[in-house]
Amino acid sequence: MKAMVRANSLLYAIYICLIVAIICAAMLFMAGLYTQLNQYYVSHQNLYVHNESLVNFAVSHMDDKYATPDEDDTGILSSFEVKQYGVIPLVVAKSIMGNDTVASMHFVGCTSRDNTALYVPNYGAGISYSGNVKLLGNSYLPTSYVASVYLSDVPNSFYCSGKGFISKGMLPEPADNVVSGAMGIYGTAEILGSVEKEGKIINSFLKPPLVLNDINRVGNLDIKGNTIIKSSDSIVVSAMAKLEDVILMAPKIIFEDNFEGSVQAFATLGIEVGKNVRLKYPSVLYASNHSVSEKCKITINEGSSIYGLIIMYGNEYQRVDNNNVYVEANVGAFCDIYSTGNTSLRSNVAGSVYTNRISYRTATSLNNNCVVNIDLGPEKRPGFFYSVPLFKANAYGVIKKLI
Repeated sequence: MKAMVRANSLLYAIYICLIVAIICAAMLFMAGLYTQLNQYYVSHQNLYVHNESLVNFAVSHMDDKYATPDEDDTGILSSFEVKQYGVIPLVVAKSIMGNDTVASMHFVGCTSRDNTALYVPNYGAGISYSGNVKLLGNSYLPTSYVASVYLSDVPNSFYCSGKGFISKGMLPEPADNVVSGAMGIYGTAEILGSVEKEGKIINSFLKPPLVLNDINRVGNLDIKGNTIIKSSDSIVVSAMAKLEDVILMAPKIIFEDNFEGSVQAFATLGIEVGKNVRLKYPSVLYASNHSVSEKCKITINEGSSIYGLIIMYGNEYQRVDNNNVYVEANVGAFCDIYSTGNTSLRSNVAGSVYTNRISYRTATSLNNNCVVNIDLGPEKRPGFFYSVPLFKANAYGVIKKLI
């Protein structure tokens, strides 16, 4: 009997030892997994930190395509690419370690602020003003004398916070990538039907652009990133559409009332922005008309806003009436404006205005080279606002992180 008790006690002891051994082995296994997981997270954290540093390096070397960051002892390989998406520079940065890669894409803008409020070339005709006019920055005008006229019931007052210069005989030429606009962007063609079935489409900037051809109306679609919508006739963008970082290309583009999104719109006959439309940062309206006979206009109607850039390009001064930019009353224009045609402003512009001719338009009259009751200049622009580079810049910053 005692022998059996001793045998059972020994068996229990063996069981207990096995259980302890299993528990210890499990704890060692878990500790090993924890160490591996911790190393994984540390390595990925290092990749993300390295990638953020790489983006800063790329942004500071935008004009040096052969620049490479200094190698370190982390074993992380790095590469970056600067390319154009419409007229907005795009930086793609990749950090690689073993089989792991962290990639990031960013829109880049100009951090060196252009302090120009108004630039009108010196074609002989001077500038006049009426009401309360403020140029919040430097002015480049045909003459140093600004004539006072009376076109409103507001007492005349003219103020320029910056320096005044006599302008040259032509507008400064935009950077080559701005002149070319969206030319040279090619991608993978897709029919609209497959997009409608998906309901929502997201296309990463690591992939080729998705091109949707022959689209005349953008209705209840939700499209985000690296997508080009084209039409040989016109494109109407519904208020139901959800577009973010999308390019539109057509002879004529119309945004219906209450649309909200971020786009780059490229047209040759005109762009119409309805009422209460919000074009988020960074958005671009770009009309290019080189025709001798065709007329083109960009119109931004009451209650709308744009954060980005407006360009009207193509005509010589002799055809200044062919191309027009109309900014109606109560428009939030947080943008630079560049127009080789005529620019008619009835709202303040928190940005620089470059135009061959500036005018004040009423229901019954058009007053050329005249500004009325308006504030122009970049000084009231939000602190976060980096301009879409209109000219060659010497300092850049990140506008937006992309997918």
